[in-house]
Amino acid sequence: MAGKNPVQKIIDAIDNSMALFALITSQVVYDTHTRDWVVFEIAVAKVKDVPVFCWIDEAVPKKSYPPMIQNITDYVTFKGLSDEECNRIVTAMVDKAFEVGRKPSKTVKPTQKEERAPNGSSDRREEKPKKQRIIINKLEALVTVFNEEITKDGDVTSIVWIASRIAYDPTIREKTMGWYRLFSYLDNELTDKGSILDKKVKQRKEEFTSLFRDFSSLLSLLRDFKEQFYEMINDTKKFKSFSDDSKFKKEYIDFYEKFNRYMDKLDHFSDEVKAEFGTPLNKNLIKHVKDFDELHPEKIVKL
Repeated sequence: MAGKNPVQKIIDAIDNSMALFALITSQVVYDTHTRDWVVFEIAVAKVKDVPVFCWIDEAVPKKSYPPMIQNITDYVTFKGLSDEECNRIVTAMVDKAFEVGRKPSKTVKPTQKEERAPNGSSDRREEKPKKQRIIINKLEALVTVFNEEITKDGDVTSIVWIASRIAYDPTIREKTMGWYRLFSYLDNELTDKGSILDKKVKQRKEEFTSLFRDFSSLLSLLRDFKEQFYEMINDTKKFKSFSDDSKFKKEYIDFYEKFNRYMDKLDHFSDEVKAEFGTPLNKNLIKHVKDFDELHPEKIVKL
């Protein structure tokens, strides 16, 4: 991984791991720089569906746990880092590593049609039934809107802009850079995966069912982005309230209306796909985003 920046090195390492082990001490909690990196690593693991296991010093009060760690239920406590405790922790980590290693990895079995499909097959657009071509055309339009409106970094009514607007606020950055790093990474993931799917759909070389699976995966990334956005709102409420920022409120309302219109289109599209192919989009992928009043920092208890 020579030449890569630290953020990308961490992302690649987590992506190639079966689990993430986190050792939470007072330094992790009270040293801002260390805490930001740990929060970032745990958030990346969560997005990539990598299990996280924590060992937390009993001296750290629960109310001081960093964000993300508060939501982890698979953890054990220890009493300081004496030689005896260190040996116990290391032994527990080794045991857990063997336990995780014995579990089968998540793999997707190809369908019989995919197994028989020849490599490098030519464009078979004209062979596809008319109904399927129409649905693929609709999918192409939805992917275009996804890339050019819903997740476009330069659009002030996109979810990426709204999240970055909060994460990069000077008051927030003064306290933590963890959220900004996380959303920069998630933004790149959305951009890369969205661009790849756009090319696939335009080429028309794959069956709709394959493209639909890729689209569902892309929407899963968007859902994860939205969930992390809610987590950030909940965490940063103690730093700054955006309820009195009229410009931001206007941008958020415009984003809210556009995003939810898109979700409604996805819902309708999902019904069409179900009628034709029997498999709709998962409902949790097309949920509306919360309105501004629901996200008012002073009213949030726990998302």
